[in-house]
Amino acid sequence: MTLATLLLSALFLAPADSAAAGKNPRPWLDDDSALAVRDWVSTRDKAARAALQSRPGRAARRGQLDALLSSGTLQGATLRGKRLFYLKRAGLHERPILYARDLPQTESRLVLDTARLDAEGFEALAWWQPSPDGLLLAYGARQPGGDCELRVREVDSAADLPDRISRAPEASVAWRADRTGFYYTRDPLPGTSAPRQVRLHIMGTDPAHDQLVFTARSVQELPQAQLSADGRLLLLALRDKTPPAEAPARGGELFLKDLASGPSEFSALPVDHCVRAKFLGRTLYALADEEPGQAGILAVDLRQPGKPRLRKIVAPGPLPIADFEPFAAGLAVLVEEHSASRLRLHDRKGRPLREIPIPQGGSVSCLTGAGASTDFFFVWESFFSAPILYRYETRDAVLSIVDSVPGPDPEEFQLERLKSSAQDGRPATFFLASQRWLKRDRQNKILLAIADNCEMLPRYSPELIHWAELGGIYALPGAGACSNVAALLAAAQELVRRESTRPGLLAVSGSGRGARAALDAAAAQPGLFSALILEQPAELPAARPENLPPTLILAGPCPQGAPAKLSRQTAAALEIKSSAGDQPLFRWEPLGCGDIPVSRALDKILDMETFLLWKTAADKPAQPPI
Repeated sequence: MTLATLLLSALFLAPADSAAAGKNPRPWLDDDSALAVRDWVSTRDKAARAALQSRPGRAARRGQLDALLSSGTLQGATLRGKRLFYLKRAGLHERPILYARDLPQTESRLVLDTARLDAEGFEALAWWQPSPDGLLLAYGARQPGGDCELRVREVDSAADLPDRISRAPEASVAWRADRTGFYYTRDPLPGTSAPRQVRLHIMGTDPAHDQLVFTARSVQELPQAQLSADGRLLLLALRDKTPPAEAPARGGELFLKDLASGPSEFSALPVDHCVRAKFLGRTLYALADEEPGQAGILAVDLRQPGKPRLRKIVAPGPLPIADFEPFAAGLAVLVEEHSASRLRLHDRKGRPLREIPIPQGGSVSCLTGAGASTDFFFVWESFFSAPILYRYETRDAVLSIVDSVPGPDPEEFQLERLKSSAQDGRPATFFLASQRWLKRDRQNKILLAIADNCEMLPRYSPELIHWAELGGIYALPGAGACSNVAALLAAAQELVRRESTRPGLLAVSGSGRGARAALDAAAAQPGLFSALILEQPAELPAARPENLPPTLILAGPCPQGAPAKLSRQTAAALEIKSSAGDQPLFRWEPLGCGDIPVSRALDKILDMETFLLWKTAADKPAQPPI
């Protein structure tokens, strides 16, 4: 520890009272670049590494996890013209590779090996956006510290063009149809409080001379651009990048500009709380969340841009609409039922046509189609089934596999629903994921895991699968349970009452906004949980965190998530209230969150497992019956 760290710690060490609700116990920890802060982080990270790496059985579990993670993953499908783009990682690759497939061919070509970004000093592929015909690709290379450089690549040659633009961390690129340029969102210079801007870049020109098109109204506002296929209409979707942590993010506003009418201002469209919008010809389709959880699909006729005509074509129903995709043959509409996905086909006027026969009990993502295509594509996965990229041909009503990655046998696992009621009477559902042979008794180690965005759809997770293979049970909140502290406690107590576990084997974890619920649950009933894991906490503790179980905090820079300073402040608050022999462990991942190399992801999972097995005193995995 440096002298600067010692002096700052002594000068700014806050008394215990400053760890009360929402207060910052050590303000000097807010400065990401300060040497004293780096020393503070390094000291605690080294101590946590030493404690976790010394635990028995870690090397054996690393080999098991490595085999699971090497099966790979598949994500991010996008159709442009007759070219399908998607990310896939397989085998020993540290990072995913971006592929393109010219339909109806069955072979894919390599477009961008994201591992090569490491050699150039970049951390990850932050985003990517093909041109409408799929011949060019704009992508973001994330740099250390969070900045992102916009680059352009020729897809056929897999070679970058000279165009490069700094400070472009968001995937908001609207290509002109002729590929001569694109609109994009740019962040202000570091250290300034200016709002974001939308600019027009002409290919081959100096970005310093890019035309200013729009300036956001506040530093929190994030404008995202989209062009109609004929290039005449420029749409801006404006949303708040930092919504209040206590409430789910609502949709934003839509503004339109007719580029063919000469100099003109953007005009507001009569769509409130827009979650997603997409052009199909001169019609703009929008998913609007008029009331929380009550999203419907609107069609805005823009053949006369100055006189938009709006129609509600798919009304909110008993099953919430999660996403949609307009394409030549109609609308693919994604709904959720009992925390799983269902997929439906509607015509372009919103009338239902048929249900798409997807596998049950899973989740759908990456819906993508095109204005000239009668087919659409999507990724399906579940807790125990690795992602599969599907194609649905509407003319013949045929569902076929485009690509997939290997995974474990789903028949070796089981998923149960646990229904409980909190003291306020509100019902809540939890999913219990485990191996099929596991005997339910008081020896089961159970982890209650709460995600950041409260979306607990069945996603493929090597972390979950390996915990089950170790004889553990993953308890995942479903409807009515996410971030509901009373429901979390009721579920934990119900598991103990059923003799599925005991307090010494119960643990709770939370990431992002879910970390607050996990911490509050652990603090509300001391002795119920034997371990607490907080990953990238998005808020300071709401109350003085007393009588907490042993705690592990996983942190790092995360441009798309909670500021890293909140993780440091949470650790500081817990240190103030903890005894000398039971300080929280603080692990720092320099590459942060999102697309990190497989080896780093493996280390994080291994740290979590090691901590859980250590603090739940569960030294041996369960054995299958003979």
